[in-house]
Amino acid sequence: MQRLQTLDKGRIPVNTLKKIEKLTQDPQMNIARIDTISEAAGGLWRWVLAVEGFAKAFKDIEPKKITVNKLS
Repeated sequence: MQRLQTLDKGRIPVNTLKKIEKLTQDPQMNIARIDTISEAAGGLWRWVLAVEGFAKAFKDIEPKKITVNKLS
């Protein structure tokens, strides 16, 4: 549990994100379906989706922030 809480969401390798994306794009892996199987699994799946979204945004935004900081 502690590893999940302290995960550096901005440093997830691209290969790992690609593997996660295969699951998150699967129509069978929707929150409503997972919730009917297990509420705990549904909560964990929401966390996976949130981490994936953050990691993708971070990989897009971070290089731009670095460029802006260099210009300042």
